[in-house]
Amino acid sequence: MSQTTILTRLEIESMGPPPPEELADTGIGEGFICELALKHVAMLPEPTTAALAERLHLPRTLTEEVLQKLYREKLIEVRVQTAVGSTRYAMLDHGWDRLTRLLSVCGYTGPAPVSLRDYSHMMRLQSIPTDPASMETVRAAFHDLVLPDSLLQTLGCVINSRRSLFLTGLPGTGKTAVAERINGALAGAIWKQ
Repeated sequence: MSQTTILTRLEIESMGPPPPEELADTGIGEGFICELALKHVAMLPEPTTAALAERLHLPRTLTEEVLQKLYREKLIEVRVQTAVGSTRYAMLDHGWDRLTRLLSVCGYTGPAPVSLRDYSHMMRLQSIPTDPASMETVRAAFHDLVLPDSLLQTLGCVINSRRSLFLTGLPGTGKTAVAERINGALAGAIWKQ
């Protein structure tokens, strides 16, 4: 993560976190990534290295490394190997048994998570506003709502502080409508998954 200190704020926002080059770079346990890959192999109609890399949000080389580990453990088999990195896999009986146990413990089947350390670092970088929200940008973000100027000023302060806001009130008073429009007043990109 030290490479990000020489980049400008705009460069950091445009590229997002750096992709891992090795499994250890993910900061996530190798076993968890292998289990997650096994779940994705089971879910895909044609599990290829490219399809799994896309679903895991990992580089193809790392995805292939994980799939080879699953192959060596006899959880999956190689169906077709046309070229390096475009291998098609299939589940084996032992893999289905392991999958049943895995899903009973953890049903997560999304992308490979980032480590808390990397997430915290990138969020700290993003928490420093490049351009503070002006009253004009706040008004533009909330243009379709009828709100008093005092609330718009408070929202502007919250937006510029990049801190949490607790919205409370009766149902139907517009809490969700306000929350959905806050990002519209922020300059730059917000990383999310």
